[in-house]
Amino acid sequence: MPIFESIDLNIANKKAKQYRILNTPIVEISQDKNSNKRQIEWVVLTRKYRMPRFKITNCFFYLKMNRDTPYALVCLQHWVNIINELDADFIIVCDRHRLEKNILKYVYFKNLNIKFMKSLRGGGGRKCS
Repeated sequence: MPIFESIDLNIANKKAKQYRILNTPIVEISQDKNSNKRQIEWVVLTRKYRMPRFKITNCFFYLKMNRDTPYALVCLQHWVNIINELDADFIIVCDRHRLEKNILKYVYFKNLNIKFMKSLRGGGGRKCS
């Protein structure tokens, strides 16, 4: 795991880049493709990844990703497109950092509201007793 890395995000009508330290998102810099105006969001200060921003919608989807294959990324893109058409919200359940990086790099998203969480087995939560 690298200490510092930058990931290019595929966002509609924007060029965006996310900077991470020890695989923790620190800052996101985005720029509209039509203008030169840059927007900087300090992810650590806004707690974007600890308390995700959810829209109030009728539909909510959990998308579980296990495999880091091109076919799995195509299927995920298909579901993200369907969710965007339904104007719903989603969260991606993913346990591997490399897979999360590939999702951010190759899947095309509508906006910067991309949420990840770990499964219970992957250390993302406590077991109920």
